Amino acid sequence: KLAAYYPHQIGRPSKDPVVLVKILMIQYLEGFRPVRFTCSQVKQNATYRWFLGIPLEEKVPDHSTISKFLSQRLKNEVFWEGVFHHCLRLIRSEGFIANETWVADETELKANANKRVREAVAEEKVTEEKEDDLAMINDCRVRHGLKPLKAKGPKTEVKKTNISPVDGDARLSPWGKILRSVRPATVELSFAHSKELHGLRYARYRGVQKVRVQVLMTAIIQNLKKWTKLRSLKQVGLHLTYQIIEETALQDK
Repeated sequence: KLAAYYPHQIGRPSKDPVVLVKILMIQYLEGFRPVRFTCSQVKQNATYRWFLGIPLEEKVPDHSTISKFLSQRLKNEVFWEGVFHHCLRLIRSEGFIANETWVADETELKANANKRVREAVAEEKVTEEKEDDLAMINDCRVRHGLKPLKAKGPKTEVKKTNISPVDGDARLSPWGKILRSVRPATVELSFAHSKELHGLRYARYRGVQKVRVQVLMTAIIQNLKKWTKLRSLKQVGLHLTYQIIEETALQDK
């Protein structure tokens, strides 16, 4: 009913969603955290304008437009999962992904949370003495001319620890202490690049769904970087895939 009152010739100009997605890709590629800073860099850098197809005399999309586009149009990870799998299909079609070997790993992502909210509690641990162990020890002591030990009741130990009243999964474990000692020497190079170069050390957003989007966008950027490097090496005669190396080794034999 109200369409007749709005002429089609004038109105707020729309923004190409492809350009907005490319700006988000630039943000994660360069590791820019604020969208406002990303837009200012796109405005000043001619290379970014060429990549986006924006002439020098044309205005760059406002940072609020990109933020609304990300929070309203791309608020879930469905779109980014599609882009991620599409990139993998393209890379696999060129023979850069071998299906013989699959490796999975994980890393920690520091969330925007208050870790100082803790309450001190006391945990009781009951340790019972085993009768078979006591009998074996007493037999050994009697053979050496020593008095046998007396049986003792259950031993209760109380250890103080910290708990989080807001996060039920926060805990202390011996396995975590072991992993902490070897983590610096076993950190993956891919995770190091994602944290140092693409801002994956900290969660930019709040909520699991938004953090999933951040992780997917970072993975897409890293895959595109590796794909570009492999294609450039292939142009000069180097094809770096496990499958090609294995076939070459078999031919040499």
